[in-house]
Amino acid sequence: MIRTFRILVIDDDPGIRDTYREILSDTKSDELLDKGAALFEAKTHRQIQSDQHHYDVILEERGDKGIEIIETSLKEDQPISLIFIDMSIPGKNGAETARLIWEIDEDIKIVFVTAFSEYTPDEITDIVGREDIFYLRKPFNPDEIRQFARALTKEWFLEREKRSLTKDLQRANRELEELNNSLNERVEKQTALLIQSEKMASLGILTSGIAHKLNTPVSTIKENLSKLDQSSGLIKQFVNRSDARRENGSARNNFLSAVGNLDGLIRNSAEEIIKIEKTITNLKAISKSDDTTYRQTDIHEIIDTTLNVIHNDIKQELRIEKEYSDLPEIWCYPQKLSQAILNILVNSVQAAPPDGVISIKTELDIRGKRASDQLIRLTFRDNGSGIAEQDILKLFDPFFTTKPIGEGTGLGLSITYDIVKLHHGDITINSKPGEGTTVTITIPSIP
Repeated sequence: MIRTFRILVIDDDPGIRDTYREILSDTKSDELLDKGAALFEAKTHRQIQSDQHHYDVILEERGDKGIEIIETSLKEDQPISLIFIDMSIPGKNGAETARLIWEIDEDIKIVFVTAFSEYTPDEITDIVGREDIFYLRKPFNPDEIRQFARALTKEWFLEREKRSLTKDLQRANRELEELNNSLNERVEKQTALLIQSEKMASLGILTSGIAHKLNTPVSTIKENLSKLDQSSGLIKQFVNRSDARRENGSARNNFLSAVGNLDGLIRNSAEEIIKIEKTITNLKAISKSDDTTYRQTDIHEIIDTTLNVIHNDIKQELRIEKEYSDLPEIWCYPQKLSQAILNILVNSVQAAPPDGVISIKTELDIRGKRASDQLIRLTFRDNGSGIAEQDILKLFDPFFTTKPIGEGTGLGLSITYDIVKLHHGDITINSKPGEGTTVTITIPSIP
């Protein structure tokens, strides 16, 4: 392989400059060497030289001009690999010129050429501030010039190759580290999803059993409360029909007061039973799917209907801002999707301040050419109190709630998670304390 190396010669003697050119560009082969090589079927001297090096020789008489050549070569990305420089040149001497050149390009190899009466190697080293100098006395032998050229250009090339390979290796290591970090992050996310999935499966079985066992005592309590209510009414009728003149007025009033308390207890118990029934319904929603129809539906219709359901719960000053895009109808279980949206909106309404804002945005996200690559993105954002970072990962866990005791069952977002996964979608929650919460649902428009 032929490599061309650029060599700069700085010498104020035109005859010596021509000598360098002749030595470094000489392609004449020695006839005896060629003939000897031919006898042994070996490569000729010319062939050996062409297999290894070719020199582009640049001649200059002044050091300052040589410095300009170095600067230009770097700008043009055609660096000089080797310089032969005479110590006695116009202006700055060879050592001073070399020092300035090395400040521009420290990789250049420099050979100082001096007469016997000029500088010593130690003096040159003191001037340039480097010890990796090469020194040649005049008059020089052409073979010395060739040897210096061949050895130093090769060394210059290998050093650049080594540096380039080192950079490639460092870049590869960085890319590998980034890939490793990315893989670790993906593994952690997948592990979290698997754990979440296992939780859902296990809790589905558990909650199904709990819901079934609660149904019977709840039904019994409801029936008993109904009978108590009927009995309370009969007792009051009986007391009111009795002859007041024959009864002690104070005792009668106490009796009626006790019956009134009984009515209050019955009403309060009935209200609590309704809460239990709601919890049972939610538990059933976790454990199994209902028999709703899977069909094409307008997602905006589902959102608007859900907003109507919670209309009475929305604070008077609370604003609902809707930003709907032009979307196709999607295949879904409308009732289930409405339940998921309801759970999100109820949380937003409860978290937002009285004069807060809840924004609802819908978008079409096309990620490919297939019909299944057409996704619908729903974004629900409130400016409420936000959620602590340590709680975000637990939000989809059944029974986990950030609300005060007695104000939430902790099943709403768990149910929402299952409904979104049923639709082959994803749900994410981003929140910071004091900055509100954003819930994003992404589902395919076509399964």
